[in-house]
Amino acid sequence: MNKKQFDNVELYCRMLGHHVPFKYCRTSNDNGACGKIRDCWSSRIDIDTFLNESLTENEKKSIGKPSAPKILSIYEIMKNAQKLNRKNDNEDKS
Repeated sequence: MNKKQFDNVELYCRMLGHHVPFKYCRTSNDNGACGKIRDCWSSRIDIDTFLNESLTENEKKSIGKPSAPKILSIYEIMKNAQKLNRKNDNEDKS
């Protein structure tokens, strides 16, 4: 099974509240696929075969585990933005 063959197929994401392509679901987590990929896509594609043939063992283990709380994700984004801002300020001063 080609890893990218379903990338353009879209489905409504209950977590985000809008349609997303399969590619987003298989790459949205730091460790690979979204933890809910099996629940959401099982009615549309042979998701178990896809996951078994496409993911590493570590990526497979991360499926079904709860994702980080949203506040933690927001904090990480803010922290990275601040680092980037400081870096840009330092480059501007040089």
